[in-house]
Amino acid sequence: MIYHINRAKVKAEVTPEQIEAALESWRNQGRSNPAVKSFMVGRDLGGDFDYSWCLRR
Repeated sequence: MIYHINRAKVKAEVTPEQIEAALESWRNQGRSNPAVKSFMVGRDLGGDFDYSWCLRR
């Protein structure tokens, strides 16, 4: 099993619409790649990041 984790910090000038578009892009990558067994996209709690994406291959 291989896990990949990406974390992102949002700049102050980024709009909520841009954030949602980026998160949807991550979700689409998880849904459309047949090598991905499962994935999660959402808020990154604690630390220096705002959002994270974890996928299992």
